[in-house]
Amino acid sequence: MATGDLPSGQYADIGSLDGRDVLIVDTDNIPIRTITDKARSNDSVEEYSDLIDTFKHLHKVSDGFPIKDWRGVSKVMNTEGGMIDEVIDRFHGRVHPQFLPVIEEALVLREMDRVRGLSQEEVYDIRSGIGQRYADRGHDPEEAQYLVSMCSMGYLDKGSVFDQMYSDLVINGKKTENEYRDTFKMYVSNNPFAVFVRPQDKSVADLVDEATDKAGQIFDWPGSPEFVDVCAKGGARALARDARAELQNEFDGEMEVTRNDELEQYILTLHPNVTIR
Repeated sequence: MATGDLPSGQYADIGSLDGRDVLIVDTDNIPIRTITDKARSNDSVEEYSDLIDTFKHLHKVSDGFPIKDWRGVSKVMNTEGGMIDEVIDRFHGRVHPQFLPVIEEALVLREMDRVRGLSQEEVYDIRSGIGQRYADRGHDPEEAQYLVSMCSMGYLDKGSVFDQMYSDLVINGKKTENEYRDTFKMYVSNNPFAVFVRPQDKSVADLVDEATDKAGQIFDWPGSPEFVDVCAKGGARALARDARAELQNEFDGEMEVTRNDELEQYILTLHPNVTIR
């Protein structure tokens, strides 16, 4: 098993070291699925399958390869890899390919946080890396941050916002696959239904304004979830609770609070009246 420089867009290849075949992996950028997809599409499937098994075995016994700060990934992938694969499989043809590496990394981050309880600094560093890699591929890093946050909230999970949106627009509606992909991109680029609370750059007034503005426009979006979430984690929860007190006077609709103590999440959901349009 070795790492090395590979051409842009290529994550893995077969090389030779001391007369032996080795799997050369771009450990900074490779999505796990790339290895298995490469195996399925290659004429010599048996050769690649052996290497895949070796990769997975070494990844397991070494408690995760020391890829920068991503130690502990193997524990997550062994316990929750099925869920991560399930989401990736579901959205593989539903979204533009540029989003798939971000979705995979975001899901791994979520499970690492759940299993290990990452510090805010660790989460920030990993998120920054995801955004930087997305920018290096020529895309807006803010899109990556929105998508990471959406994954962390479970919006891509089975039966949640984007799965339900696909059912409404494509399976039971008249949208094409390409139209859904473009709709998904609009949601990622504009983040119309979630307010992610970051205490370093938001105040209670900012939260109230952003939440009410989004609530006033949410029904205009195709496949609208018809709600707006104010999402806070850790130390930002107090700010979200203060915003709730203000919104009780400012918001014309119903509100509910849910908590995920495992991830220290506080979610204030606004259900605007249809007449708010």
